[in-house]
Amino acid sequence: MRKVPTKLAGWYWRSFCKTQYASDPTCGGIPNFLRCHISVITLLDRMAKLPGLKVTVDDEGKYGSSTYSDDWKEAHEAGRKPTYRRHKGQ
Repeated sequence: MRKVPTKLAGWYWRSFCKTQYASDPTCGGIPNFLRCHISVITLLDRMAKLPGLKVTVDDEGKYGSSTYSDDWKEAHEAGRKPTYRRHKGQ
């Protein structure tokens, strides 16, 4: 292993992707979406097995674990910030 000075408290990398767009019928529809989504999840699962690497997934489609607000509409109407919490996937 080697150390790379970053002047940060810990090292992390963050990114995102939108596999939902792969479901566009002109791009292959649902079969293409499933191929793309499963490929990304498989990649992340394999990365998570690497020593010293922690993988956290936030699935806004709510199929996997994600952080979202159950009260965003009520909070907006009341002029307050919504309450966010971690949910298990559906």
